[in-house]
Amino acid sequence: MPRKIIPKECGCGCGGMTKGGQFIPGHDSILLSSIVQRVGGLLKLKTIVEDHIEEEVSVVETNREKKKTKNNKDFTCPECGYEFKGGTWGGIDSHWKARHRHIMSYEEAWELIRKGKYVNKVRMRKNIGTIIKWGKAYAQDNTRK
Repeated sequence: MPRKIIPKECGCGCGGMTKGGQFIPGHDSILLSSIVQRVGGLLKLKTIVEDHIEEEVSVVETNREKKKTKNNKDFTCPECGYEFKGGTWGGIDSHWKARHRHIMSYEEAWELIRKGKYVNKVRMRKNIGTIIKWGKAYAQDNTRK
């Protein structure tokens, strides 16, 4: 059975009737703009609200920002550092095939990236070189003692 629509007077004060909601479409924005203008700007309105509720009004994280940080995942190409937009791996296949297929196939790379086990070969060689240098320095220090 469909819900009964009970017309109400628009909350903005225009005198129009809604189809059951608080505002005629778009009138909520008109009201907000009028309030902001009347009090002297958005920052002034923020101050008034903070004084009234006796706590600071902070910016709420948007859904897009939440998606980007979902599970603290970093959607960055492990080979070149390209950051994928929208908090997903969308486009990794074409990106990899265009820029990194000489390293390994996309299919092989994606399995490693998806599992968080992809290792950048250049960085790995640099790290191994550093470890070898430390090992040699450690060995020399211990032979002198």
